[in-house]
Amino acid sequence: MDETVSGAAEPVQGASAFDSYYFANCCGRPYRRDAHWLGFFGAIADRIAADIQPRRVLDAGCALGILVETLRARSIDAVGVDISEYAIEHVFSSMRPYCRLGSITDEFEGRYDLIVSIEVLEHLPAVDGERAIANICRHTDDVLFSSSPSDHREPSHVNVQPVDYWAEQFARHGFHRDVDFDASFLTPWAVRFRRRADPVPRLVRDYERRYVTLADASLGARAFAVEVQRDLALAQQRIAALEKERDTLRQTIEFEHAASAAQALQMEQTLRHLSDLAVALDNQRKALLDSRLAMDIERNAATAARQSLEREQVTVAREREGLALERAAVAAEQAAFAAERETIDRERLALDVERDALDRQGAALARAIGHDREVFEVDEGRAFVALRSSIEETHAHLTRKVLALDAAEQEMGELRGRVVQLDHDLRHSRETVAHMERSIFWRMRRYWAAASRAIGRPT
Repeated sequence: MDETVSGAAEPVQGASAFDSYYFANCCGRPYRRDAHWLGFFGAIADRIAADIQPRRVLDAGCALGILVETLRARSIDAVGVDISEYAIEHVFSSMRPYCRLGSITDEFEGRYDLIVSIEVLEHLPAVDGERAIANICRHTDDVLFSSSPSDHREPSHVNVQPVDYWAEQFARHGFHRDVDFDASFLTPWAVRFRRRADPVPRLVRDYERRYVTLADASLGARAFAVEVQRDLALAQQRIAALEKERDTLRQTIEFEHAASAAQALQMEQTLRHLSDLAVALDNQRKALLDSRLAMDIERNAATAARQSLEREQVTVAREREGLALERAAVAAEQAAFAAERETIDRERLALDVERDALDRQGAALARAIGHDREVFEVDEGRAFVALRSSIEETHAHLTRKVLALDAAEQEMGELRGRVVQLDHDLRHSRETVAHMERSIFWRMRRYWAAASRAIGRPT
């Protein structure tokens, strides 16, 4: 069928050569009824139907009968014959009535408008090939023929011949090449042989006409080849010049690339340095912003502390005024208590003198009236009771005075303690204010120094 490479070393002949292995491995690609082979033989059937227009066709060596199927699909009465039992058994079911098992060397039945033989005769020995050609020529006047002229690698190819050999064999039976028919749609070496009863001069004229055409084509191809060679030489010269120019440009580019690389490296270093500077400046800016924020916080704190200090100073001033007033009141009370104490002391001294006088008077009166006690008992008792009552009242009054004086002394002690506490609080407030003033001042000084260093100013 198609030219392939087989693994066998010795030539293989007979029907047994065309088994499942052959159709799976020796036809270029697996030979089966699929889209590829239906399309391949469908294109051949289209050209046969359009260019030859036969009514009855025999496919000599039909294999799986795919060409028979595609021809019949185009309303052509096609049949096939093949020596392979495997192939005939695997013909599509609807085509089996039209494909039979047999050899193309055996006599055909009837005549055909066209007999097709595609890659078959190279599988037959030379003698059988001649018999097959004679059999074909006896049953048709038109043959579409193809046999590989160069595939010696396929073990079943036992009769590989050039095209002129087959032309000679067909000429022995009165068949000659149809020089006006292009059968290359089948294979590049395919030929259409037709029975012709023309005299030799007519055949010579046809071949000469074909020869002249081919000679003109050959001369044209030769002239074109010379022109192409000349253009190729010029192109090679141009290529050499361009290669030289390319080398020069490559050197220039490499030099410029090296310079650009050095410049890029320098620029990269500069960019890296600028990036580092930008990072440092950004860090300084952040530090300055942080310092400024801290200074703002401290300033706000100092302002709040100053306001609080001012409020405390106002409070201390008010407390001082109240303390001064309280001191004045205490001093006045102390003076009053001192005067009252002097008065009480004088009264107590007068009472003591009066008590002594009364005691002396009583003693004298007792001695005076002792002898006359019974007479004056009633009068003496009354006088003594009156005197005693007077003395007791005086003593009670003095006692109340003494208690009042003690209470006043106790209150004076409490006032003294309060004055001492107020003095202590005042000293503590002064110390706190001084400490806060020193602390705020030194904090502001430290923040100012840090900010000056951050912006690069001397401190």
